[in-house]
Amino acid sequence: MASAQITHLEAAVAHGLQEVGRLQALNDDLRMRLMALYLAWRALGEVHAHLATCSGTGGDGGGGGNDNSSSSSTSDCRSAAALRAQLALEDCLAKAVRGSGSGSNDGGGSCPRDSAALAEEAARLVAPLLDHLPHLAPGCCILHIEGATAEEVESYSTMDLPALLAIWRGLVMKARGAIARADALDAQACPVPAARRAEAHAAIRDVGIQMKRLHHLLMLHAFPLYMRWGVAHLETGESVMGDADAPLSHLEAVARAARGTRIQVRLALSMHSSFRARLAAVHAERGAISDELAAASELTTAPGGAAELPLMADELAISLEENTRAESAMQSAHSHSVIALSTPVQLARQVCVAYPYPLSGPKYFAVLSHMLKFEPAAFAERAE
Repeated sequence: MASAQITHLEAAVAHGLQEVGRLQALNDDLRMRLMALYLAWRALGEVHAHLATCSGTGGDGGGGGNDNSSSSSTSDCRSAAALRAQLALEDCLAKAVRGSGSGSNDGGGSCPRDSAALAEEAARLVAPLLDHLPHLAPGCCILHIEGATAEEVESYSTMDLPALLAIWRGLVMKARGAIARADALDAQACPVPAARRAEAHAAIRDVGIQMKRLHHLLMLHAFPLYMRWGVAHLETGESVMGDADAPLSHLEAVARAARGTRIQVRLALSMHSSFRARLAAVHAERGAISDELAAASELTTAPGGAAELPLMADELAISLEENTRAESAMQSAHSHSVIALSTPVQLARQVCVAYPYPLSGPKYFAVLSHMLKFEPAAFAERAE
């Protein structure tokens, strides 16, 4: 009898431990999702602040051209759109943090005190992750676009691909030199003064910040060019369809070069998975709109149908435009967050190995996932 009771208790304990493990894994996954949401919200906040500054100073805001009033109007619209996106994301963040409620969005702007309280509460919940990511600590700028001048914005809004490739090549060469010097000092057998080593690593960080700044400002003020650049061979400018021409060994080397942490990789994979799911929904909606357009065109052959076609076509064209705009906004928000996730030093190291191929793509994330599962030791505990 006692033996049966012991067996029963052992089974109950084993089941309890299994349930605890399941709940811990679920809690960990939810914290990862909350961290991704928190990071995206902070990135959008910096985007809105930047665009609002551009609007206030008559900056270009991505509209191109030299008409200051037109440029300011374009920037006003984009700043307002960024604010709406930030407030919508703030609602999502509030619901995730509090479990209910609608956040601080009242339709007319956010309450700074509520936003600050929400940020503090979210930071507290993701503190176990932020402890491993000091570059994302509350109060830190994560996009490095603060202080952008009107001239800097104008240069991005009027840039072409050859000019961009030349600038990027120069940054890569600069980063490679800084990395070589820092790694040589680290490899020396004799002691190296701490100040000298710190200076060498600071040089890598400085180039990494320039790279991050270029990414984000180009995304904000020349998004079509940013998208072309993202699928271009960085020496020739020819399209390579993301990572299609890069072998798996190259992508694995890029993943190792970043010296990322397991937390960073898990966050990147979580954000990418969420992005792909949302993107699939947008593409499905676009397909449905296209089907409706095809069906509408058949009305021209039906009696009295031709009169209804212009109105229907206009409505569908508006829906298609909104769908395309949503995809661009989604792509931009995802890119801002993923780039912010890396430290400047990590980005510089990664870019130097990736060059002359684009930095990432779906296949790259598949490589990351495989390495995390089968070679977790390849990733560090704390960001460099």
